[in-house]
Amino acid sequence: MENWICTTCGTQFAESKEQPRECPICLDQRQYVGYEGQKWTTQSTLREEGFRNTVKEHEAGLTGIGSTPTFAIGQRALLVQTEQGNILWDCISLLDKETVETVERLGGLKGIAISHPHYYSSQALLRWSLTASVQVAE
Repeated sequence: MENWICTTCGTQFAESKEQPRECPICLDQRQYVGYEGQKWTTQSTLREEGFRNTVKEHEAGLTGIGSTPTFAIGQRALLVQTEQGNILWDCISLLDKETVETVERLGGLKGIAISHPHYYSSQALLRWSLTASVQVAE
């Protein structure tokens, strides 16, 4: 079983044998369902299709993490590095070993802060939180 990921908004859902019928995030009036209907992918399919994450330092203490090529709504995470510990601001859909190792090399995570409510349903958030002992801020 795999975690299904909505290709429109990037939200990842719990493991299941079959893909979900619909994405509640995309059904919300502030989002949309693609012209060709609801579509799904998985972590393994994203990797097979050549998606990878890029890590780019924007300035001292602020590092961006995003997927290449752009996936879903093109969201990115920001790693905010402080003397008190690192905070991940938001999550991205693709989480791979290389990204986790890079974040660990940069000091690991003390916590995760989320800007949009639908990220709370994301299994990507869960996967990040399982990589280390982190606190998720509401």
